[in-house]
Amino acid sequence: MELGYGPGTGFGAYGLSGAERNRVRGARVFELDENHPGIYKDTRLVFAKDLGIDLTANDQPIVPQPLDPRQL
Repeated sequence: MELGYGPGTGFGAYGLSGAERNRVRGARVFELDENHPGIYKDTRLVFAKDLGIDLTANDQPIVPQPLDPRQL
């Protein structure tokens, strides 16, 4: 297992306050290719803001949805 560092895994993502609170939310994407030497072809950061996710600095609770019977 290898771990990668992304925007939401460090202290910075959780240490910001006010309007900056959710600014650096995101994930690191590892592109794997079995035909590429070392298998790792590329890595990139994807930020929530780039996906149109609401970054308003307030609590945004959601109502949990029930599991589909196939998931039980």
